[in-house]
Amino acid sequence: MRWLRALLRFLRCESPDGESAAPEPAPPRGRDLPTPIVNVGLDFGTSGTKVVVRLLVGDRRAWAVDFGTDLAGFSRFSFPSTVAVEGSRFLFGSDAEDQQGGFVWRSLKRTLIEESGGDPPTSLPERPPLPQDLDAHPVFLVAVYLAAVIRRVYDLVEEAYSSDPEYFYNLDIPVSELDGGPAQRAFQTALDAAVDFAETDALRIEDYEAVWARWREVLDRGTTGVSDPEQERWSLVPESVAIVKGAGAALATILPDSRRYTVIVDIGAGTTDMGWFNWVARDEGDWLPFFAASVCLVGCDDVDDRLLDVLGVSADDKRRWLPHIREAKPTLAAGRDVRVGKGFRPLTPADLSRAVREVAGRCFKEYRASFGKAYSKHPNSDYWRRIRVILVGGGSQLECFRWQFRRHPGDFGDDDDVDFLVPGRSPVGPSPVTTLGARGDTRVPPDEGDIVFLLPALGLSYPVEEMPELMHPDDIRPLPPPPSGPTGDYVYEAPDED
Repeated sequence: MRWLRALLRFLRCESPDGESAAPEPAPPRGRDLPTPIVNVGLDFGTSGTKVVVRLLVGDRRAWAVDFGTDLAGFSRFSFPSTVAVEGSRFLFGSDAEDQQGGFVWRSLKRTLIEESGGDPPTSLPERPPLPQDLDAHPVFLVAVYLAAVIRRVYDLVEEAYSSDPEYFYNLDIPVSELDGGPAQRAFQTALDAAVDFAETDALRIEDYEAVWARWREVLDRGTTGVSDPEQERWSLVPESVAIVKGAGAALATILPDSRRYTVIVDIGAGTTDMGWFNWVARDEGDWLPFFAASVCLVGCDDVDDRLLDVLGVSADDKRRWLPHIREAKPTLAAGRDVRVGKGFRPLTPADLSRAVREVAGRCFKEYRASFGKAYSKHPNSDYWRRIRVILVGGGSQLECFRWQFRRHPGDFGDDDDVDFLVPGRSPVGPSPVTTLGARGDTRVPPDEGDIVFLLPALGLSYPVEEMPELMHPDDIRPLPPPPSGPTGDYVYEAPDED
């Protein structure tokens, strides 16, 4: 009878607790849409991955994928970006985080971006005798992890539709890495292989030997990492552009031809991505001219690292104690001491505050450097006095990070003007999004805090051809002078390196 009560509530526009509410539309079934075409937006993060799916026909409603994650420090809409091994089989997400005594890989995204790693193999590699020896194969680990995520998305989408959907995939990547270099090639190869793994019938993603054998076949076909130009089955999308699309409602506050430059700062677990741009509306279409984009390998995981240093945990033991630190942070933030294990002194709220201030300061230093690069594209202009900051990602949840980024990075003096915005926690509402519930779940909708995390995935769920056109400074016509007042003469000095 539960379905009957739900139907009656729907017809009366009542919420589950009996109050009147607008009904949340359910995903259309296959009988209504014979061949659903679904775009899968993958926001692959250092600590967790968020996914949004969107129909490419009809109203194109966005559905946030609810993974049902209940681990401390994770949204239920975030699937932990973690791979572990148990014997000769892989564990993923929450199962990997719960692994006791086995080997665990985290920060895979950060590994692909680091200079010392990430280059895809140039020849067919031999299979390591043990899966514990996969440290030298981060592209393979990312491919296997993304394949596991995609498989879970398949389960949820195909549960909602009775016919077989057709899938298209977008994966985020910092715009500064879209330079044809090793990081871009590594992401391309990982996504290409992940789609192959996920779509290969009877391939058990958990089976290390079977997936490695398929990995060699993928690399041997010679076109790995090259998107099919006819079908465009998958694409890499600049993170900043994806966030712009996902933050569409927030960006509606940016007036056409606004003189206010905008920076989107995405403070994630392991990386902070910054994109400086101007939003230009023209009859022929919107422009998204980028003045600078950069990524720095500093993020909220560094707060955890500082707390581990406070406890004196050795480098070899940090992986084992990281989950305990993540679990302790909410209690520390609430003003209470936490003892994470025998032999360690209790952590205090002051420890957390110092760690956050230190990491936020490092992020702000990189932020100032990125401002200097953007400023050099249009120097000596009053325009730089007035900037808009859109802060997303995990760092947007921490007050110290917000305080840092409310400051103008150019130090122009008391007259600087920063318009600070945290989408989801501001008067400007997020793009409409409902929930593609986990199996057996009650379809808990995303709350405001979740929206901050889901913004990149919301943008990625759009087809690539609907993304704002990315323009670099050399391709942009100069802006006309402001309507009143002279243009000042300012010289930006880069921050000290020490």
